[in-house]
Amino acid sequence: MVFLRNLWNEYSALIFALCIIPITMGMAVSANTPVVEQVVPDKSLTVEYNMQLVHSVIKIEEGFKSRPYLDNGYVSIGYGTKLHTSKGMNPADFALVVTRHTAHVLMVAEITKLDQRLIYGEVGHIYNHLSQARQAILISMGYQMGYTGLLGFVNMWNSLEAGYYKAAAADSLDSLWARQTPHRAARHATVMSTNDLGDYK
Repeated sequence: MVFLRNLWNEYSALIFALCIIPITMGMAVSANTPVVEQVVPDKSLTVEYNMQLVHSVIKIEEGFKSRPYLDNGYVSIGYGTKLHTSKGMNPADFALVVTRHTAHVLMVAEITKLDQRLIYGEVGHIYNHLSQARQAILISMGYQMGYTGLLGFVNMWNSLEAGYYKAAAADSLDSLWARQTPHRAARHATVMSTNDLGDYK
């Protein structure tokens, strides 16, 4: 009986050692080791903020019209959304009326498509490294003249790639676009040069 009691005591001590010691060691390690919380940045917040900047720029520049109108020869509506790719059409032929909400949805769809083309297209290696302010201005330019028209500013893109932002602003002003819409071009060039959205915010 004594032998069995001693054996049981030794077995109990062994079980205690196997179960408790690792726990206490773990507690000691946890107490003495700082816990580093890994924070994963939410990129969607940055994207959302950038898109709001773009919306602000375009709404200020385009203004809102609930009915079709001519914009540089193109029939447009809302916040400058083109209703047809051909010039010279009659706005009266488009029996449409839009609310500000609908106009916003149309604008966002066009902006999103343009932004994706800039991110993944020929100038993506330049566009993706620019500040949010400069990206907003490029999207506004593309919104006005189209993606292909924006790519035509070869000197501007070369200056942007080199980080010469004042030169890029000057390059953008040396264009038909600047001669046709001088005030908008001047405002955009200022942001391109200074990286400050100013009154657009």
